[in-house]
Amino acid sequence: MISALLLFWDNLQDLTRSMGWGRHPLRFLVWAAAALPAALFAYRLSRFNRQLRLGGTRFAARKLLKVFYRGLEVRTPLPDFDRGGLVVSNHPGLGDSLALMAVLPPNRYRLVAHDRLFFRALPEVYRHLIHVPENPRERHSVVGQILEAIDRGLLVVLYPAGAIEPDPAFFRWGWTRPGEPLLGKWSPVVNLIARRLRQTGGRIWPVMVSDVFARKALFSWWANRGRDRAEKERRAVGYQLLRGLGRTVSIRLALGQPWAADELPGSGTSDDCVAQLQEICKNLARDLI
Repeated sequence: MISALLLFWDNLQDLTRSMGWGRHPLRFLVWAAAALPAALFAYRLSRFNRQLRLGGTRFAARKLLKVFYRGLEVRTPLPDFDRGGLVVSNHPGLGDSLALMAVLPPNRYRLVAHDRLFFRALPEVYRHLIHVPENPRERHSVVGQILEAIDRGLLVVLYPAGAIEPDPAFFRWGWTRPGEPLLGKWSPVVNLIARRLRQTGGRIWPVMVSDVFARKALFSWWANRGRDRAEKERRAVGYQLLRGLGRTVSIRLALGQPWAADELPGSGTSDDCVAQLQEICKNLARDLI
């Protein structure tokens, strides 16, 4: 019961922030409007948590995906996830993790995510995560946890940007500015992991996710009330959840073939590995834009 209440409260706060009223003195008016959607969202996630325990990760993810989206389009052949390794993906937000959970081998992966109340209220989800502490001084152990999971034959999903990146669909819709990069600045921690994989024979799988936003939400009257582009996108997230507009779109997923250890750059600089991975991901995005 306590977990359900915490989940509801966290969802209500997220909806309020996404609608641009996170610190507004009259935000309780938004709470009144968002309470029912937040409660429904909390119920669906609680059910997802139970389905994870009963049916496994892929089963639960596909069930929840049908609730929030029209479907999932895998635009490339699924690679053979025959051993442990690192899955690097862009991070447009909303449904990217759900899409990956729906195609990765059941119960054989860990997602790297910031530690937050939302996940602690979902114990079955929580145990499939590698948590990044809020305090930067406490993050030194994260790389070790990633490498340990890979050594155990697990796939570790990492969003190297560590923040929300543009949805590739934005480029198709003309939402982005001329010359804007498709991917954000990726963490050099990828290179540390890559050097270890060279020694152990692990692999890296590049992934691109698109269409987690609904065009109707992004160009809605509510999103357009935002003061700048970032606020418009946050408002679009809340509007999409409140109106169920995700069910009008299918998430698109493109997975590259595994990057074997002997193909990793040899100079050991962070720019080598990150730049090459980003280039592969940009090529994958051509199937999505």
